[in-house]
Amino acid sequence: MRKRYNRYYYSNLADVMTLGSPEWRPIRMVPSINYRNQPIFEKGFLYWLSDEQQNTQQLIAFNVDSEVFAIMETPSHVELIVDLGGYMGLVHQSSEGLKVWYGTNHNDQGQIIDWGEHDNIAIVHEGTSINPFELDLLGIWKNSTVLISWMRHPKVFFSYDFVSRSATVVEFPDTDLLEYKSFRGSSFSISEFHRSSCLPKGDDRQDSLKNIEDKKLKFERKLIVLFVALLGRW
Repeated sequence: MRKRYNRYYYSNLADVMTLGSPEWRPIRMVPSINYRNQPIFEKGFLYWLSDEQQNTQQLIAFNVDSEVFAIMETPSHVELIVDLGGYMGLVHQSSEGLKVWYGTNHNDQGQIIDWGEHDNIAIVHEGTSINPFELDLLGIWKNSTVLISWMRHPKVFFSYDFVSRSATVVEFPDTDLLEYKSFRGSSFSISEFHRSSCLPKGDDRQDSLKNIEDKKLKFERKLIVLFVALLGRW
C-alpha cells in the first residue's frame, strides 16, 4: 500500500501480483489501513484494523480471490487483532483484564456478522495479579490454548486455557538474552501448526481440512506487498 498526498488530502493505493506474473495490478479503492501492524489471514481473507478516526472502530477485510476490500465495525474498541486458530480474534486491554472477541461467521465479502466473546483474561503469577496493560496476547498455542507474554524484563510467557481459565508458565531459555517476535498474521497462519485441536471430527473434519488447503493454495499463488511511499506536490 502507498499513500498519495497532495496539498489537501491523501488517497490510498495498493498493488497485487500473482506469482508467476510479470505485472502488478493496481487497486484504487483502498480503505485507510493501519499498515503498521501485521494483518491476520483467515478463511481466504486478510484483516487489518482501520486507521480512520471514527467513533466506532472499523475492521478491514481483503478478499484474496476477488481482490476487493470490505469494511465492518468491531464489537468494541480494540488494540490488537490475533490468530485464534481458525478464528480472527480482537483484543482489548482493560483494568478488568484482556477482553477477547472472535469471529464465528462472515459473509462473502469477509465482513464478520457474528462475534463470540471469551471471559476476561486475568493472570495471577506467584501470588500477584498482573496488570492487564502489561500483557500481550500473541496468538494460538497448543491444545486450543493461547500464548501470552508479560512485558517485563525478563519476559514471562504463559499458556492460557479459556475453558479452565488457568495460566501455565511456558519455559524459554535465557529470556533475558533473547529477542522474541510473534507473527500476528501471514500466508502461513500459526493455526496451521496446531489446527488439529480446533477442527471438527469425522467427515466434517475432512471437509474443513480440504477447505483450508484450497484457500491456502489460492493465497500462495498471490503475493501482496504493502509499502509506503510519500508522493505529493509541495
